[in-house]
Amino acid sequence: MSSDLASFLEDHEDGILHAYRTALKATGHPAAEDAAKEKQLTVHSRSVISDVIGELRFSPPRGDSPPGRPHDSAPDPGTAERERGPEAVPAETLIFDLVLHKLVQHVAPHGEQTHHLEHAVRTLYRRLTDDLRAESAARYDKLLAELYDAQTAERARLARELHDRAGYWLSVAHRGMEELCSPAPGAPAPLPARAADAVEGAHSAVLEAMHSLRATTTSLRLTEPVTSLETALEAALAALSTEVTVRLQMTGDEAWAPPDVKDEIFLIVREAVRNAVVHGSPGLVVVGVQIAPHELRAHVDDDGRGFAHQVRHSTDGVGLATMQERAEALNGRCTVTSAVGRGTRVEICIPLQEQTDA
Repeated sequence: MSSDLASFLEDHEDGILHAYRTALKATGHPAAEDAAKEKQLTVHSRSVISDVIGELRFSPPRGDSPPGRPHDSAPDPGTAERERGPEAVPAETLIFDLVLHKLVQHVAPHGEQTHHLEHAVRTLYRRLTDDLRAESAARYDKLLAELYDAQTAERARLARELHDRAGYWLSVAHRGMEELCSPAPGAPAPLPARAADAVEGAHSAVLEAMHSLRATTTSLRLTEPVTSLETALEAALAALSTEVTVRLQMTGDEAWAPPDVKDEIFLIVREAVRNAVVHGSPGLVVVGVQIAPHELRAHVDDDGRGFAHQVRHSTDGVGLATMQERAEALNGRCTVTSAVGRGTRVEICIPLQEQTDA
């Protein structure tokens, strides 16, 4: 019987594949509009049928062992098969239904219980695959959570190392240079003018390095997900400066944004405002955040001195590059527009639907 079924499938393989392609079009499957994807699915389906033929012909089921090919000889579906995406599930269901129908009709073409048997097998198949997909989704979520925990732990470790090692020696250098620039009463005479200028320049560089290091370690210590983006931004912006007016405007429902997106937006916006306050000397900074079901948009506008892109300070460039990298990691973008004497605008756009589907 097994050999007979194998020969039957072999004779009808092309017909089954033709019916499969027709079913793809009839069900509106995305691959029906893409010749390359349709060919890919067809090649995979032919491989599945060939495996069934091989099982029936060379590995007949025995009562003392479960049917099916041993794991160590199972064919590798290949990279293309693994990357076919979510739409592959209904496509596989189609080929399963077509092969099952052909086999049942061949074994019992006039059997009264044929349609009941087909219905029972299809139900079993769908229940098992649904359970498998649910288990895979749960495992995927667990792995994402473990990855996030590992990342935040590593960020905290890096923050400690930077603070305890580089931060310590920067502080020592800072104190020494302060003594040279402003000697205490009774101390030796001040340095010659040329040397004093050099020390003052080095002192300013060390001070800027300390500010940058402090900002970096603060960002790295963000180990808890942002639960309320508005609350976190209000607290961070209030602590940045008492001389610059910073206004925050938020619209939309924060529930539409996943926690990792809110974390990154918080860091990008905070860095953008810090750049504006430190380098732009503005009187007013306006922060806007708009959250919609499909995307999150934010902007930071300041009325500071602005800059020409070709003469941007190196410290600004590093901060802007970091913001852009954070946005791109979320499949979004961060753009900066500025002109001398006309302030600076930073715009961020993150697609939320892609985050949900990932």
